[in-house]
Amino acid sequence: MSINKMIKTCVLSAFLSVLSTSQVHAHGGGLDANGCHSKASVRHCHGEKAGLYIPENETTRIAKLHKTTCNTPDGEGRYPRQDLYGKRCKAR
Repeated sequence: MSINKMIKTCVLSAFLSVLSTSQVHAHGGGLDANGCHSKASVRHCHGEKAGLYIPENETTRIAKLHKTTCNTPDGEGRYPRQDLYGKRCKAR
């Protein structure tokens, strides 16, 4: 292997390792009034409030929980009749 090829390989490896360890990842999702959103069940904020924990509106949180619970079948493929708070799920 020539010296030039080895240098190029080392530079490329270093560049890729820096990219793979980066903490910044682009992602979609609308922001609420606080500049926050949930992505993969983890709530985080952007801008001035980045790094802060600002809880989600209770009404929104319960609505998301209801939707997730009612749209997730159990191990036998059956959908629940009610969510975790006892609110009925829509019939399928």
